[in-house]
Amino acid sequence: AVVPLLLAAAACAGAAIGCLRACFLQPQVGATDVGRREALRRSAAVAVAPGIIAGLAGGEPAQAAAKWSGKYLDPKHVGCERTISKEGDRFIIAGTSNADGKKDCKPGDKVKRWALVGTLPMTALGGVDFGANEMVIDFSPKGGPKDIKATRTSQGLAFPDGNVWQKVKRDGVPIQSINLDN
Repeated sequence: AVVPLLLAAAACAGAAIGCLRACFLQPQVGATDVGRREALRRSAAVAVAPGIIAGLAGGEPAQAAAKWSGKYLDPKHVGCERTISKEGDRFIIAGTSNADGKKDCKPGDKVKRWALVGTLPMTALGGVDFGANEMVIDFSPKGGPKDIKATRTSQGLAFPDGNVWQKVKRDGVPIQSINLDN
């Protein structure tokens, strides 16, 4: 998997260097005008390079935001808030816990708010892999481990302890409960 990425990166680098040479260097003495085919080749390289680089980055940030961001239901802490939002190259996991130490958050209970940071893995080229289905969440602000891996599955956001947060639509209905055929 790394070899095709390196080959594509090398092709992009070569095209970029060729474009830079053509765009910024002074023509040599006795140089001739660039023909139509050469001009087309150079403009095609300039047009294609950003797309190849974006593809190597592992997906688009906006798609990652839509995929991960939203409200979730936590079956181990019923009624407590769980939301994920994208902030730059990281995600903020915000929630509430019962202030009295109870497991669930019932209407009228005092709650304490908290926020955690989640990060996606890096691509072979060192950028964030926005297409990843695994996020590392730092639970140390809540007294937990700093590197819990949460995985997106068809059921929701799965954690190593077996807990699965279900992503919900705006009206509070779990996505898995909606019949998409109707």
